[in-house]
Amino acid sequence: MGLPARLASLWPAWRSEWLVYQDDALVALDKPAWLGTDAGAYAAPSAAGADLRARLLAELAERDAAPAPGLGPAWQLDSAASGLVLFGRHRAAARALAEQLRSGRLERTYLAAVGGAGRTEARSDVGQRVVAQQGSRRLVEILARGPAQPVRRWLAAQGTPAGADADGGGPPAPRLMLHLCSVALDLPGSGARRVLAAPAPACFDEWLRCGFPSPLGDDRALAAALREAGARRQPIGWRPDTDAFRLVSDAGDGLPGVTIDRYGEFLVVALRTEQAIAAKERILDAADALGAAGVYLKLPARGASQLTASETARLCPSRAVRGRDAPDPLRIRESGLSLEVRLGAGLSTGIFLDQRDNRLRVRELAQGARVLNLFGYTGGFTVAAAAGGAANSVTIDTSAVALAQARRNLRATGADLARHALVRADVLPWLRRTAPRDERFDLVVLDPPTYSTTGRSRFRAHEGYGPLAALALRCLVAGGKLLACTNDRALGRQKLRTILCAAAREAGWGEARLEALPDPLDHAAAPGGECHMTSMLVTVG
Repeated sequence: MGLPARLASLWPAWRSEWLVYQDDALVALDKPAWLGTDAGAYAAPSAAGADLRARLLAELAERDAAPAPGLGPAWQLDSAASGLVLFGRHRAAARALAEQLRSGRLERTYLAAVGGAGRTEARSDVGQRVVAQQGSRRLVEILARGPAQPVRRWLAAQGTPAGADADGGGPPAPRLMLHLCSVALDLPGSGARRVLAAPAPACFDEWLRCGFPSPLGDDRALAAALREAGARRQPIGWRPDTDAFRLVSDAGDGLPGVTIDRYGEFLVVALRTEQAIAAKERILDAADALGAAGVYLKLPARGASQLTASETARLCPSRAVRGRDAPDPLRIRESGLSLEVRLGAGLSTGIFLDQRDNRLRVRELAQGARVLNLFGYTGGFTVAAAAGGAANSVTIDTSAVALAQARRNLRATGADLARHALVRADVLPWLRRTAPRDERFDLVVLDPPTYSTTGRSRFRAHEGYGPLAALALRCLVAGGKLLACTNDRALGRQKLRTILCAAAREAGWGEARLEALPDPLDHAAAPGGECHMTSMLVTVG
């Protein structure tokens, strides 16, 4: 399925405005934010061509029909930063750039939008000056000589972290506010002294004037915010094997109360705050302008499981509110797997996009394994396990509709259904019956709802996660693994770690090995906060 041109433009293969300078020995590019410089040997096969060097190679090959085997960047610029990157077009040019960098002859000037009181650290190879100030917000220039400096970390160490530098404690901003704006060098070909420049993006001056206000009330600012959020997803958007992910992640993208998910050619907009709902038409228009074939709407509901049909239709229209309707069901691609979604079927679509990385993790762990998928929903983890070569699996869920969809997903993957049992049951009673018996698994997936009521059974994650995890851990063989996830914001990373350690001891495993798993790229946390989902991999025995 091809992408609409405007939607695809969020992740362009090449833009002519990136080119700042070129001759026979040198190419200078103005790297956009969120595009890596050179993934090199560490690039995953599915991400081939997703970095700046790979795109430059492809552009040179198409334009000049000449290979450039020695092409390499003079430095790695932080993927979230923007600005100048120099590439030697052959090995001699690359060596000349490296020598200038080592000797201090190659001077780089960065522009950063920073907060914090700041302090002075005397260094001969790095200096900074304030070029503009508005209250506590400042634009500073940093002059760096010598080997490439980790400027983001240097600013944080000075007490002046760049905007949106979460690790350094930077103030809220629409992106990492760091831009390499000029480079002075001796051109490798001619030896002439030259200054190359890349003007800072407009958001630097805008941030200085007004900080980081919500863009919901301004059409131009809203359109820019959506495109900036889209640009952050370029490592996913560039992948040919995946066309479903989160495009806008609430306050993590500077749009509190707004999430936008991509499903193939279609977008689903969910609005969760009064301010976002008040700007509904403006947000829908901005999403539509990205070029999706159709846009769906989801509005918040309390007690979603108790909604009447008319309430569901009002809050979650079954038809697209912009553009055309999606096929029902619609098949999307995730890491090469085909999964079924239904965009107009209430609040849920049939897949939790925040588990994409974890599904790939299960696929990698599943070879020859016996897999138990608890709260299995439509079987995303089961499909991943089957694709990874699981020996067999058991999927537990209370919904016959969800399990029927899981069966269709397994069929689409070509899985042998005889080896993958789909069981309609309440997880807690099922575990109490199963855990004491001699039925053990190599891998258990535990992703319970934050709150659920099934018959006379009621579950709240912040109260019941520990006992549930202990039951799940009893189902493992020695050396087995539990993938434990939660969306309960009351269970942060440290609290979940404590709960799982206690659960492992209760299950008779003693001290387990716990690995905190990284947050998904497309589900950005709010500044200073944690991602809404926490995931741990527990290994026992």
